[in-house]
Amino acid sequence: MAKGVQTITNYFPEIDKETIDKFITLDILYNDWNSKINVISRKDIKNIFIHHFLHSLALVKIQSLNEDTSILDIGTGGGLPGIPLAIMFPKATFHLIDGTGKKIKVAKELIKQLELKNITAEQCRSEDHNQKYNIVLGRAVSTLSDFTRIAKKNLKKQGNIFYWTGGNYKSIRNNRNVKIFKLENFFNEEYFIDKYIVKTE
Repeated sequence: MAKGVQTITNYFPEIDKETIDKFITLDILYNDWNSKINVISRKDIKNIFIHHFLHSLALVKIQSLNEDTSILDIGTGGGLPGIPLAIMFPKATFHLIDGTGKKIKVAKELIKQLELKNITAEQCRSEDHNQKYNIVLGRAVSTLSDFTRIAKKNLKKQGNIFYWTGGNYKSIRNNRNVKIFKLENFFNEEYFIDKYIVKTE
C-alpha cells in the first residue's frame, strides 16, 4: 500500500477497500490534471495525501455527515475539501461551487471518473448562489469574517459553517462566536501545526 494511503488508513482504519481505491484513483487523476492545469501547487502535489486529502478529512474528526446532510463547498477550486469528504460520506449530498471555470471543469471530471453519485459541481460565484444547506465548507478561501458573511445566507436553520484556516490562532480565538479545532490534536504530521477548522453558525 502506498505511503499516502497508509497515512489515511492509520487515522481512519474503518474505511473499506472501495474507499481506499477511490483515494488512490483520485491521487492519479489529480496528478494527471495538474500536469495540464495548475489545480494544486506544483511543489505541493507530491504531498497530496497529507496536505490535501487528510487535511480535508479533518472534518470527519469533528462532524458526522449522514444521509440527511446537505453540504455546500464554496471556493472549492478543483474539488477540495468536497471530493475527499464525499468519498468518505457517500450518503451525504455535496454541491461544489467556484467562480473559476477551468477548476470546476476538473472537479466535474473527477466526480465523473470516480462515479460519485452524491456530489455535483457548478461554476458560480458564491454571492450568486442562494440555495440553503445544513453545512457550508470553505478551505482558505478568504478571511474568516468575509467567508462567514457570504456563507450565512446559504445556511438552513441550525446549520453550521466549517472553515479551514491557519496562522494567527489568537486573532481567531478572540471571536466569541466560533469554536476552534486544532488539527494537530488529530494528526501527528508537522504540517498540521497551526492549522485549524473553525466552526460557526
